[in-house]
Amino acid sequence: MSTEEVDAEVLKIQDKQSEDFVEWIPNNIKSSICTVPPRPHDIRVELEKRIPLDMSGTFVANTTALKGIFQRIATQFAKMYKRKAFLHWYKGEGMDEMEFQEADKNQRDLITEYQDKQDAVVNLDEAEADDDDI
Repeated sequence: MSTEEVDAEVLKIQDKQSEDFVEWIPNNIKSSICTVPPRPHDIRVELEKRIPLDMSGTFVANTTALKGIFQRIATQFAKMYKRKAFLHWYKGEGMDEMEFQEADKNQRDLITEYQDKQDAVVNLDEAEADDDDI
């Protein structure tokens, strides 16, 4: 697969999911190609026996769309924590109940940060003026 093909596919994804990308970071997706196939011990043996792999890919992203995933996890956690589901397992291993509350607060703070980034609007004229000053 050529770098041009990868760039074209990434552009299609970015155009299709444009509401999930902030406009004030124009080139927010980076890609790279590694033509060295994975070594057999790097993948599961069962998969290797069925499908010979000539290449592999990895996609790492950090978009405000992740906010929805964190919200869903926080909601599920709240439901389970309210019922004290599985809490005895963790307490038996030495965790304190306050650690769960702190983790929940940290996750809610993260959701708020993602929301702030999603709501952020930058005046492009001001940003260009700032660049000219440098």
